[in-house]
Amino acid sequence: MIKSEVLRVELSLAYNLILRKVLLSMIIASVLYYIIKIKHKKYAFISILLLLFSFMILLIFKNPLLEKRNALGVIYLMIMYFSMPKLFSSNLRSFSLISASLLIVFPLSYFATHWRTISSKESFRLDVIFDNFYQLHYDAFSNLLASISYVFDYGITYGNQLLGGFLFFIPRTFWEGKPLNSGKMIGRYMMQNHSMWFDNLSMPFIGESILNFGVLGIGIFAFSLALIILFFEKLYFSNDFLIKSVAVYFSFHIIFLMRGDFTNAYAYFIGTIIGFFVIPKLINKIFNIRLV
Repeated sequence: MIKSEVLRVELSLAYNLILRKVLLSMIIASVLYYIIKIKHKKYAFISILLLLFSFMILLIFKNPLLEKRNALGVIYLMIMYFSMPKLFSSNLRSFSLISASLLIVFPLSYFATHWRTISSKESFRLDVIFDNFYQLHYDAFSNLLASISYVFDYGITYGNQLLGGFLFFIPRTFWEGKPLNSGKMIGRYMMQNHSMWFDNLSMPFIGESILNFGVLGIGIFAFSLALIILFFEKLYFSNDFLIKSVAVYFSFHIIFLMRGDFTNAYAYFIGTIIGFFVIPKLINKIFNIRLV
């Protein structure tokens, strides 16, 4: 009975990943593709109609007034990048735009996503916006300290957490010892030892490194991330739009990766690659239909 319930939950999560990441990624890729087509003045009228249709579907799936803010950032930053590349033409411009998004737009979007629970009196108070910086939206430092505390109490996992992230697609019913994602694991540790009242926590990248390999893990994770960034930097200069879009997505998704936890960041990125790259390529190959 318990196993069937676990399987039901995992199938629900798998369905959610497929629907919200794989299929959504195909819609995003379509939006970006027609933006490029219009900028190059290819089939402009048809491209505009298809762009509007794709963008309308995107708004239905990712309505800024309803969707969580962390689910919107990468998507709309990518659209801005392909439609207004001059905003990202230098490191300073890119840094300024992303910093403004995190420090200004992110708190302001609180009113868009929580307007039902905000009273009219609160909506005119500036301190309500600044209160966001004192809440658990910015919990990376405290979760890092929690990961260090966990290692002091239970020791490092010797890569077990990392393995669980890479093999996220294996159901727990077939892998009974499958580790929890690091955020949930630390959340439950905090509930048992430090009066935390929920286990839905993030886990910053450096916290993941400590949980897996201790102090040595900081160097291992940093070096590995540098190699991965260089790999995607090379992909960015590809003439293949699908490959380039994956590289651009990763450059923004890395913010999610740094916030953590690794399992969710990795799973969502794999789902995006399938939607952005694998499925369009398969359709091109099997049906000889060039989608992008």
